[in-house]
Amino acid sequence: MSIPSRTLRQICEAVADDLGALEQGTATGGSTTTLVCASYPFKDETTSASTAAYVGCEVLPTDGDEDGEPRRVKTWAPSTGTFTVTPAWSTGPASTDTFDIFKRGIRYDMIKKAVNKALRERRYVTKVPLTLVPDGDMENSDTSSWGTAVDCTMTKVATAGNLFKGTLSGRVKNTAANGYQPSASIPTTSGKGYYLEAEYRAAVGTPNLSIYDVTNSAEIDYDKPDNAGTAKGKLSLSFTVPEDCYEIAVHLRGEEATADIYWDDVILHRQGAIEMPLPDYITEKGHLLRVVTQRVGQLVDEDLWVPYPWHMPIADLTNPLAMWRVQVDPPLSTRGVWLEVKRPYTELSLDTSTTTMPREWIELAAEVELLDMLRKRSPGQETEQWKALYNEKRKKLRAMDLRRTEIAYRRGFSSPAIGVL
Repeated sequence: MSIPSRTLRQICEAVADDLGALEQGTATGGSTTTLVCASYPFKDETTSASTAAYVGCEVLPTDGDEDGEPRRVKTWAPSTGTFTVTPAWSTGPASTDTFDIFKRGIRYDMIKKAVNKALRERRYVTKVPLTLVPDGDMENSDTSSWGTAVDCTMTKVATAGNLFKGTLSGRVKNTAANGYQPSASIPTTSGKGYYLEAEYRAAVGTPNLSIYDVTNSAEIDYDKPDNAGTAKGKLSLSFTVPEDCYEIAVHLRGEEATADIYWDDVILHRQGAIEMPLPDYITEKGHLLRVVTQRVGQLVDEDLWVPYPWHMPIADLTNPLAMWRVQVDPPLSTRGVWLEVKRPYTELSLDTSTTTMPREWIELAAEVELLDMLRKRSPGQETEQWKALYNEKRKKLRAMDLRRTEIAYRRGFSSPAIGVL
């Protein structure tokens, strides 16, 4: 069963509606400078109808050629239901196009900013791989952390059958034989041993997990399945960094010209290391809950975890890319290590972007963030109204924040544990 999700637009509409700042309708016509809705309540032929009722409001088409293009209402003619807007649209709305009107000085862009602030500041508990590969867990919504694709295209997907852990996986679809998606270059040390693994599902073709010497433009080693099939699997290899090699990259490769491979959880670490940088979203010690590894011989779709014998998060004041490191004992070897963390919800960039943050929580949190903006910028009596509502909603949000995120922090041992995994 899929996880219920809400789009950015749905969240914004719910927030505005709760504040009495949203009206919705369906256009009966329009032009580059007008939107016409010749139906009640936007067409009002009574003599008492005020032409100023919607002046200064924002109209947002939610369908048609101008979908997602808000405009300020300059005039409103209640007798015909005609809104004149500024600036002009390039095409304009047409009959049957739906629209939203945001009132009370609230703009759609303001609500979007409030939604994303609410997402940034609230976290959920999840497991992520401890890895040197940027975006190795594929949870970034775009591919900007990866290198330039060679004879392939890389996209992020959220289809249930192609997910491993988390909400996204990377799809590498070839345009020619042996196309590959490289990771960003990773600094390394000559002569050191490393371990690499990744999970895959081959929709078409043969997956090939390769490690590449960027310094000398040469492949170091690779792993591929004897028979990929279409089931999920895992590839892994241990390798030694060649002499005079100072940068390496992971290549997610498909061998055939038609290869279409889904990848996730690309883990890379130095064998024998006792410290690794934590993800950049770990900004407090309590954001790291546990360090675990999978049981030896465990299948890729099993969820059986063995706690790492000892770990300790330590502040990393010298690293511009991460605030914390984790120290472990015994040292890292030939098995993937995972972190149970409190991770921020991903911000939403498109109106159609979705979040799995619970509906009541994100809507209330976004409403509080929006009210905080309004109480600081609105004049006179309006300020007091927003302030009172902000104080009321904030109390409810505090209780919900505690209920949603409260979880005990697992303390490390005072000294390294003796034994093996």
